[in-house]
Amino acid sequence: MHGVPPRGDARTWFFLGDAHLSAAEPERQRRLAAFLEENGPRMQGLVILGDLFEFWFGFPEWVDPAYGPVCRALDGLARRGVRLVYLEGNHDFCMGPHFTRTLGAEVEAGGRWLDLEGSRVFAAHGDGLDPRD
Repeated sequence: MHGVPPRGDARTWFFLGDAHLSAAEPERQRRLAAFLEENGPRMQGLVILGDLFEFWFGFPEWVDPAYGPVCRALDGLARRGVRLVYLEGNHDFCMGPHFTRTLGAEVEAGGRWLDLEGSRVFAAHGDGLDPRD
């Protein structure tokens, strides 16, 4: 997790990748949810660089209850107007049904150019970008 401290009252972008959260480690999920909730007022956007969860299978009407704390924290961010961008990793499958419909997140399977605070940034999970990988 990395957040750049904003100047004054400005909100900024945060980046998060490869957390690999699992049901076996509820304390890690609780800590991440607390971090997101605490920093939500400072966030303009959150870019998730894939593999937030150890495995996510995107069924349209079902979210694994084990991921409830983080999903509720992300929902809180979305309700605050934080822009959510999810770039799928190699452990994420079909993020779209829940993340786009419920959270209004922008979900993409590959990398993406983003215009952030006057800079153009390429963001990607990274796994599979190099065909020799």
